[in-house]
Amino acid sequence: DDAEWAQAEQAAALVAESTQILLMGDRPKDQDVWIKSANRVIAGAKASAAAAKEKNLEAWKPTLGQMGGGCRGCHDVHRPKK
Repeated sequence: DDAEWAQAEQAAALVAESTQILLMGDRPKDQDVWIKSANRVIAGAKASAAAAKEKNLEAWKPTLGQMGGGCRGCHDVHRPKK
């Protein structure tokens, strides 16, 4: 419904904005995986927000994988191993 689409749009915008922080200052651990992964999350989140604004489920679904793939790309490399 309209409220859920609005919530999805707001959440995606929040993800895009908060991921920008990962690129600030000395936070980037490297110029390859970290930056590419963060940019993938940002691109996916922006696409997600746009699809949610249009209430386009078919365009919205793949954006979740794009965001998740960006998160995994960085976490696989930089998360401490157990």
